[in-house]
Amino acid sequence: EEFSTQILAGPNSRKILADVCEADLTLPWLTHQETRIAGRWAKLVRVSFAGELGWEIHTRVDDTAAIFDAICAAGQHHGLKPFGMYALDSLRLEKGYRTWKGDLSTDYSILQGGLERFVKWEKPDFRGKAALQNEKQQGVKKRFVTLVVENPGDCDAPYMSTLWHDGQIVGETTSGG
Repeated sequence: EEFSTQILAGPNSRKILADVCEADLTLPWLTHQETRIAGRWAKLVRVSFAGELGWEIHTRVDDTAAIFDAICAAGQHHGLKPFGMYALDSLRLEKGYRTWKGDLSTDYSILQGGLERFVKWEKPDFRGKAALQNEKQQGVKKRFVTLVVENPGDCDAPYMSTLWHDGQIVGETTSGG
């Protein structure tokens, strides 16, 4: 089967979902559950790439339009406004969220990507644990950071542009907006 993903985010996202499904909307971040919206199956994932309260709504492709319409109808009473990829990318940059194959890839370690909080060091063993422990002990050579460019004008840092300081390359951009 083919699936689609819709994103519902913002301070009223919980109220909107409460109007269209019977899911437990109090579950914490990074949890998921199945529910029905507009009579159709959906999986709600309590995560938001926008950096606000929100959910990913995973559905069968054939059910996407009906679920979208039901959410939009419920959202009229809560100030829902549709947004696109450029807005989502801007919001995730403001929060310092990373994208796969842009900010995160197999070219960077978990430590370089700033994701150590997701490593369970107390686990007896996992693939790559020794390498990560060694990297942590030796010191991380590169690190993901979020930079704010003052007065950028119409400029947007292209992917993998080099960053220079005093005639030396000190990093590269992975996202800009």
